[in-house]
Amino acid sequence: MLKCLFAIGYQATLHSLCIILPLLLLMSTYATAQLRWTGDANDSLWATAANWEGGQLPLSTDNVLFDNSRNPANYTVYLPSGSSGITVKNMRISPSVGNSIRVVIPPGNTAVPALAATAPVYGIIIDSAGQLFNSSGATAGNTVVVTDSIRINNGGGYTQHSRSAHAALVTLLSRMPGTEKGVFTFDVPGGGYTFAATNRVYGSLVFKSDASGGIQSYAASAASPLVISGDLEIHPGVTINLSVSASTTIGGRLEQQGGVFNIASQSTSNLVSLHGDLCQDSGLITETAAGLPVLELNGTAPQQVSLHGSIANSVTLRVNNAAGIQLRSALRLPYKLILQQGVVSTGDSLLTLLPGCTLQADSASDNSFISGNLRKEGLMAPDHFLFPVGSGLTQRWLALQQATGNYTVSFRKLNPSALATATGAGIAHISSTEYWTIDGDDQPAPTASPELSFSNLSSGGVTDLGTLRVVQLQNGTWNDGGNTTTTGSAGANGSVTANSIHDFGVNRRYFTLASSAVAQNPLPLHLISFRGRVTRDKAELTWQPAPGNAGRWELEWSGDRQHYHALYTPDSLLLQPVLNYVDNRELFGRQSYRLKLTATAGAISYSPVVTLELPPAAGQEIQAWPVIAQQQTTIVINSRNAGTAQVQLFNVAGALLRQSAVQLQQGMNRIGVALAGLPIGWLTVMLTREGSCRAVRVFHQ
Repeated sequence: MLKCLFAIGYQATLHSLCIILPLLLLMSTYATAQLRWTGDANDSLWATAANWEGGQLPLSTDNVLFDNSRNPANYTVYLPSGSSGITVKNMRISPSVGNSIRVVIPPGNTAVPALAATAPVYGIIIDSAGQLFNSSGATAGNTVVVTDSIRINNGGGYTQHSRSAHAALVTLLSRMPGTEKGVFTFDVPGGGYTFAATNRVYGSLVFKSDASGGIQSYAASAASPLVISGDLEIHPGVTINLSVSASTTIGGRLEQQGGVFNIASQSTSNLVSLHGDLCQDSGLITETAAGLPVLELNGTAPQQVSLHGSIANSVTLRVNNAAGIQLRSALRLPYKLILQQGVVSTGDSLLTLLPGCTLQADSASDNSFISGNLRKEGLMAPDHFLFPVGSGLTQRWLALQQATGNYTVSFRKLNPSALATATGAGIAHISSTEYWTIDGDDQPAPTASPELSFSNLSSGGVTDLGTLRVVQLQNGTWNDGGNTTTTGSAGANGSVTANSIHDFGVNRRYFTLASSAVAQNPLPLHLISFRGRVTRDKAELTWQPAPGNAGRWELEWSGDRQHYHALYTPDSLLLQPVLNYVDNRELFGRQSYRLKLTATAGAISYSPVVTLELPPAAGQEIQAWPVIAQQQTTIVINSRNAGTAQVQLFNVAGALLRQSAVQLQQGMNRIGVALAGLPIGWLTVMLTREGSCRAVRVFHQ
């Protein structure tokens, strides 16, 4: 028994020592004397004893601290010139908020090392707004030496302004949280300089050319990954030549103010993985060897791309970000675009694939497509060129067969009847849900057979491939473009290809789906009118279908214009030319209604949304929409007075799950309540204000 107890006690003691010893080791860095800079001599020189507490120069056993406790201003400290170096136990540069402190190894110092720190763990620590500026005149050797590592905390910086070595200094750099925005700057004088990359982790990395007169080249070769946890910043006049056979990760932004970023200077096919924004004021991203590098956008939040320079040679751009990409400038790609994951929203910018640039995308997936304008130049009669365009969360691709010339394509989830209603010979009706634009340059003369995709419900219903048509808007009339081939099947997904077309001018740029048979294919919802009004504090809806609409009508309601619920289905045997419905529920605030028509062939189409603002009745103070919710519900509160209210969420057992305070204005308030992370099932939302409570129930699914 005693033996067992001894063993247990020994293990517990050993466990405690495993925890305590590293702490003691770290604390030993500060157990020796700490010497603080005062700057009392006002000459900024390390070698002046009067600048230090007690008038004593630092010894090799001292922990040196540069802060603002004795010197409240910004200041710079210069190490001695000559061939003698400085050794300390530990050095920390730690300015107070709003101040900056810089420690400089001057060019006149040729010692190797010029500065050495012997403490275990972090020999040199640079806090925010601190800077260690290494301008050593030595051309070789390690001029800054630490026993273990240097730590540059977020906002701090180290500048390599010397041709001396740095590789050992960055062996364990920026591997801990809080150092991602610690900046390591290369601004090296003289000719080209090699920087350490093999298995290195930098915080933020900056390359400059000021010290070399405005032109500087930096090179790196690595067989192991290079990681930049923060931003990569490239200044004018800088050329970076990478030869990395593993990968390069940039955790923050790539900011190129000029210069050249050569991501494959040798035959290696480097993968540059960018998690932040791509911002190029000017300059070039390129490759110059036999490698085929990839620049991949794979962040977890929406990434912005703004390129005012260029991408050249065989550089592939791959989109792999489920949160999406937003173009903030024109983007011209020379080699290849891969759409793997995430929607590329072009906005007012134009994405152009230059002659010779290929595109890889999955036309059967909505995971990645172009929302906006996509331009392809230099087509020379390929069998098939895909334009993976779409809108919202849906891809509605278009392809050009045997196309010659330059084309700009986009998709619009809008009613093409807004452009024109007249149809040409052989066309019974057109889609009311979508259309495409195809702009072909006059030179070279365009020729192509457009292939339009269809998605049964999204396209208004496809019931018969034989009568499906492509139509082109020609001078105000939707004319038959033909049906040479089809793919897919009715009631599912597929495509229809038009005849060869030779004019894609301003008056002939719009295309949509149509049917040559009255009872087949896109069966849009035709309404003469759909209106709403508030009558005696109730929502009253009135609609008049166009003659010939066959199918089942439903009136749908939403409290947030996102989640709609069936409200009323009129008896098909009692349909009148004009239909009317009054919503007698006790509602207040903003209410939305729409009509849904399910055609006899199963196609579904929707009317425009009618939104009404209902006043609250007596006693109505709180509502929640939708009743069935996923990530969030909206609480509508009618407050008699401005003030603070408490919102609480309870489960079915009455246990409090979450609470928060909200500020209410007098009158109507719409408060979003997050449900993510809460258990599935019924939840009670309780509002407490001025001693009174109101509650609503929401089903979280």
